[in-house]
Amino acid sequence: MNLPENEIMNVTPANEPQAEYAYFDEYQDFRGMNRFMLMLIAAAIIPWFIGGREILGFNITGWAWVIPMVISVLICFKNIRLITFPLGLWISWISWLLVYWYFGRNNLYALQSLFQMLSPIVIGCAASTFRSDNWQLENIIHWLTRFAIIAWVILIIRLPMILTGVLPGHGFMAAEMIGLLLMGACYASFYACGSHRHLYYYFSMLAITFVALVRGPMVAMLSCMPLTLAPLGIRKRVVMVAILLICGIVIFNTDRVQQRMFQSGSGEVSDLRLDNPDFKTTARKAMWDVLLLGVNEKPFFGNGWNSHREVLLKAGFRTYAPHNDWLKLWHDIGALGIGLYGLTMLLQLFFLVQIARWTTGAHQMLAYGAATAFIPYMLIMFTDNVVLYVQFFGNLHFALIGIVYGAVNRVEGYANA
Repeated sequence: MNLPENEIMNVTPANEPQAEYAYFDEYQDFRGMNRFMLMLIAAAIIPWFIGGREILGFNITGWAWVIPMVISVLICFKNIRLITFPLGLWISWISWLLVYWYFGRNNLYALQSLFQMLSPIVIGCAASTFRSDNWQLENIIHWLTRFAIIAWVILIIRLPMILTGVLPGHGFMAAEMIGLLLMGACYASFYACGSHRHLYYYFSMLAITFVALVRGPMVAMLSCMPLTLAPLGIRKRVVMVAILLICGIVIFNTDRVQQRMFQSGSGEVSDLRLDNPDFKTTARKAMWDVLLLGVNEKPFFGNGWNSHREVLLKAGFRTYAPHNDWLKLWHDIGALGIGLYGLTMLLQLFFLVQIARWTTGAHQMLAYGAATAFIPYMLIMFTDNVVLYVQFFGNLHFALIGIVYGAVNRVEGYANA
């Protein structure tokens, strides 16, 4: 076949190196993203059933964060040029952790704690290699919405007595309820973005923390709606604050919560003080007092990586989890370390909000949800061990962040980093 001269001139000679073009299989990318997200959801849910059992000598709850992290590392190595997660923002925090781990690597469970802290970031990097369009992001919202139904079904299976109206008189499934704070933040944001049905899902998350009788998650869940970073109008926000304030007062004055809060079985809001001997702190105050001694000795740079574990065990406590991540990190890596961590989270929150403001639809909803999730996360750090519960909160949270960034960098037909 004869070609015009100008077309012949534009043909690359066979003996010259051919240009390399990025090939993007959208169908395979979509399937990969679905599998990845379902893996994270399964990892968050399976421990609800059999978290106390062991496989190869290790607890299933541990496998629930180790396996996703390993798979994420493999995804990152295979698609390293496609990573769009903001590593530059988190590199200072990562470096701080690595330095402290190196000098405290001989401390109790030092390497495990390091991997738990880095796991969400690794998973966020892996998630950011996917290039989701709006329809795919809507599918993620669909699965996040199903999470609420799944949570209730599991709770009923584990506590069938609630079907008869009998509620437990003690805290139940605390780690799992902390994980549901991510759902509460997302549902509140989805509602603020115009999805009215998610208001009911948000209140279902508030109800489930009440049924499980976990105090910290109840308070943090109450904060999700009024403090959502999504554009909830002032009027709606005021109304929500009023409704949630009434809900909070009603919940606080129920017999179950009163007995959970006070040794005597009754008290006022003004009685919620650490210096009140009637206020149940479940040994938290005693552990905090021990760690504060170390904080006072070395407030700026801390006492070394994971040093809190040995300190608490030597003090006679049967647990090394002080139920206060801010204090734990302050004791270990100092005020400068927690300041860096807090600043990094606030900056990440700010950039997610900026992304949300110029995007639309499901992309905007997920960006606002991921940003808002930092609020209950930082609140629950004062009373619990959410940093350790990466399989329930951190991994899925950072996966959403990664997917938001991956969608930002989507180009039709190609996967440009």
